[in-house]
Amino acid sequence: MPPSNTSYDAVDEFGTRVEIKCTTRKSIALSGTDSTAQRLVVVKLAADGTASIVYDGPMSRALELAGRRQSNGQRALSLSKLLNY
Repeated sequence: MPPSNTSYDAVDEFGTRVEIKCTTRKSIALSGTDSTAQRLVVVKLAADGTASIVYDGPMSRALELAGRRQSNGQRALSLSKLLNY
């Protein structure tokens, strides 16, 4: 994949388009509704530098739960909302 691809970050072994988000906070930002990713992977970084995958599932679910588009074009989504839906 070329760097800074506009609609997804990777393609998995099954040909599924994957968006990868990494955060140290309690939320992530999605780029509006123009994503063509089919799968979302969210990685949470702890204060000690360790990383854990907290979500690996359908992007459509995340887009359904995300807030309205903000003035910067992004849609906020809390991890608790994503994980407890």
